[in-house]
Amino acid sequence: MKIYIKLIILLILFILFFSSAFSIEEEIKNKKKIKALEMLAYYFYKKKNFQKSLEEYKKILTFEPQNPKIHYNIGLLYAFTKKYSLAIKKLKMVAKTNSSFKKDALYNLTIIYGKYLNDKEKALEFYKKFKSIESKQCQNLLKLD
Repeated sequence: MKIYIKLIILLILFILFFSSAFSIEEEIKNKKKIKALEMLAYYFYKKKNFQKSLEEYKKILTFEPQNPKIHYNIGLLYAFTKKYSLAIKKLKMVAKTNSSFKKDALYNLTIIYGKYLNDKEKALEFYKKFKSIESKQCQNLLKLD
């Protein structure tokens, strides 16, 4: 009886070890795919083929659905193609995060509302949020001295 328990424990450990090894390998493959898709999306962006760039960025979301950088880039692509409501949706999503893209998302929301949609009230709302982050960053820099 004791030998069976030991064999079962050994079998479980064996399965756990190899399943985690496979998941690590799969994760590495996914990271490489994501990097390749990002490079391809950027290539299409530089060639001003915004639709193809958008398609590649959307593929990345299948691997990393919460990636603020990808949502930010998609938001910019929507803005470049004058799909402002879609751009706003993506940029607002990024603005709610604590990512390094939050400030840029707020700035771009200010531009979209102020320059392209002529909604000065909304533009001012996002500008104030943008300036608030900028002010906090300056205060943090002053604390470093």
